[in-house]
Amino acid sequence: MTAIKPFGIISDTHLHNWATFSHINADTGINNRLQWILDEIWRAAEKVKELGGDTLIHTGDVFHVRGNLAPSVLNPTVELFERIVNELELNAYILAGNHDLEGKESNRLGNAAVALEGAGCTVISGTFVDSHAKRVFLPYVNGMKELRQILSDVAEGDKSGWTLYLHAPMNNVIKGIPDNGLSPVELEELGFDAVFCGHYHSHRVFSGNVCSVGSITHQTFSDVGTKSGFIIYQDNTIEHYPTSAPRFVDYDTDWGEEEEIEYVEGNYVRVRLENASNEDVEEIRKYLKSRGAAHTQVIHVPKSEATRDDESTIDAGASMKVSIVDWCSKQGYDEQVIAESQSIIDEVDAA
Repeated sequence: MTAIKPFGIISDTHLHNWATFSHINADTGINNRLQWILDEIWRAAEKVKELGGDTLIHTGDVFHVRGNLAPSVLNPTVELFERIVNELELNAYILAGNHDLEGKESNRLGNAAVALEGAGCTVISGTFVDSHAKRVFLPYVNGMKELRQILSDVAEGDKSGWTLYLHAPMNNVIKGIPDNGLSPVELEELGFDAVFCGHYHSHRVFSGNVCSVGSITHQTFSDVGTKSGFIIYQDNTIEHYPTSAPRFVDYDTDWGEEEEIEYVEGNYVRVRLENASNEDVEEIRKYLKSRGAAHTQVIHVPKSEATRDDESTIDAGASMKVSIVDWCSKQGYDEQVIAESQSIIDEVDAA
């Protein structure tokens, strides 16, 4: 029996000239936070090559700003994937995510990632079944009813030995977000050896090798507490490689020495201070700088706004998205409105 080569999976790179904590690299003219993401993609590709693999798969949201792709983002991205395809000799498959699309529906004309075909990538804007490699690719679908019908169609027959790649909301990935997406159980029941899902920015593996790939890096404070990085898949085993790029973290006064080193050094650190004076702010900034923080954001929180004991709490990184989703659900809006609201929040974060 021929051994199956390992291959890599990345997702939700959201390539963009990010504004917060950024600067322009003097030598290249590239936004430093964009460069971090590009470097992580290259790191994933190099790991695939090192392990003897020949394929890198992206499960959607290559770019961030819908319908408005800056040349200063596109050009270094094309150059990177040219290197992956030509220097590393990898096959690169790129799935359309909702952020890659000019409109609500996935099609080749409105998919910004199609620009990477010129770099030698296979860009997927519609359902694609690769019978040779036993892979099914499903780009972003605008509507859960339509998505479930497509999944039912592509899962017909024996799917043992096959893998599925899609860009869609999946339940139970991020704490606090209501169950408006696909459940891990229904994905497992499709019968694939493994399912790799992009869209939500945290890595998690469920029963049956149903996997939320997670974003390759943190991008905003909405990502606090999420697991970012890339995946190597081999012999039905999913191995996650955490990002080496700076993470967004919320400072915890209960951290010990080792936790401060892990969570502060090299990262973007947010601190909430109750009724802080200017001296308090300056003191915490100096302290976190001495601990190696890349950047610090201090938020003043009046004591009167502190959470009451009887209030529900959610992860800080997902608080805004969760609040909007909860409000939309209570108003009776469907998943399309919810998805659009989350996209708007992402674009506000980017600005």
